[in-house]
Amino acid sequence: MKIMEYKDIIDKSDDNIPDDKSVGKKEFENGKADEGIPDYFEMKNEYDFSKGIRGRFYKPKKMQKTIRIDDDVLIFFHRLSAIRKIGYQTLINEALRKVMNKETM
Repeated sequence: MKIMEYKDIIDKSDDNIPDDKSVGKKEFENGKADEGIPDYFEMKNEYDFSKGIRGRFYKPKKMQKTIRIDDDVLIFFHRLSAIRKIGYQTLINEALRKVMNKETM
């Protein structure tokens, strides 16, 4: 299903669509503020999210903190990051998260 954009739906030469300046307080009070706007923008009663991906745009909050790590541990993660082509801080974070998840279960 193609997602339609506003410019695809509305012909810019259409004189029935009010510009931003023509819609004022009176139009909102009279219920005429949305005249000329097509029904494409109406909310549906129900949406299908069966193909949606949970957490797709979620990024956990990161904090900057100074910690001391033994040099052999740091060298290990640096080498592992070169092999896996992933940042060493990401690998350290994943290792800490695995320990954290084991402790909470």
